[in-house]
Amino acid sequence: MKRHHVRKGLLVLFGALFIAFGIAAFFGVPGGHDASHHTVGHNLTHIIAGIAVLAVAIAGTSGTRRWFCFAFGAMYLAIGLFGVFGVSDSLRIIPGVLEFHLEDDRIQLATGLLFVALGLLKKVPRTTPGMRANHGRLKAQRWWLIRVFFFRLRQDEREKQRDHEHGGPNDSSGQRVVIGSGPHGEKRRDDVRAEERRGSADHASAHVG
Repeated sequence: MKRHHVRKGLLVLFGALFIAFGIAAFFGVPGGHDASHHTVGHNLTHIIAGIAVLAVAIAGTSGTRRWFCFAFGAMYLAIGLFGVFGVSDSLRIIPGVLEFHLEDDRIQLATGLLFVALGLLKKVPRTTPGMRANHGRLKAQRWWLIRVFFFRLRQDEREKQRDHEHGGPNDSSGQRVVIGSGPHGEKRRDDVRAEERRGSADHASAHVG
């Protein structure tokens, strides 16, 4: 799944959560706050923010969604910092419609960081036909190398078995192997193979004749 699709899905999720929190706040959910916390302006702010996030997620392009995450995150980071260093308990941009409780500075800072991180997700390049063709060639080359490896392995095993049948040790360096007994009983393995090839050639010539 491409990361720009991941960003879109998360924006839809966060937008829905903003709207759900705004609606639930009208009924005092979550609890633990005094009556002045869940004001109409505060609740509408969550709903408006959720609608904006959903609109960009659904109708916006990948680049639009990315830059919206930066802008939205920067806005919440600024509000959170204002709550940390400010003396007021609320920020009323449009009284009764767009209000922020500055006592929620930690939540606002976390929200800002989350959206900035979401904007930093990079788009994964799409797979082109050329990339798929290269992948197919690399896969075929890997299979070819594996087949060559096992072919050489079987060939080495045959050579070892043939050396063993001639009574000599398995010596790939071409050292002498014992064939029979007596002073003339030692021959190099290469000589043995040469004799075998000559014998095969003579046998083939006899059939042709």
